[in-house]
Amino acid sequence: MKISTSAESQTTNLKVNILLETREDGSMIASILELPQYHVEAATREQALLKLNQLLVQHLEKIEVIPYVVILIELLPPLIPPYKGGKQENPVPSPL
Repeated sequence: MKISTSAESQTTNLKVNILLETREDGSMIASILELPQYHVEAATREQALLKLNQLLVQHLEKIEVIPYVVILIELLPPLIPPYKGGKQENPVPSPL
């Protein structure tokens, strides 16, 4: 199997899912589902979201996000020959 790769840098938005948890005392814990190491605690929901956003922006200023695509190219012929005229040529017995 041959692997072809491409990488190109571009500016894009980062969409994440935020988990908000209300503690017994009414304070909030906010974390990013895709990046669980980023979590904050605050007195209110708005403060928690603001603090989490600031933390993420601060981190993203130091890194580069690069979309990366791996293209897999299959070099082997298919296991089952294509159908012609409604009949399968050289039928291969099913392993089941």
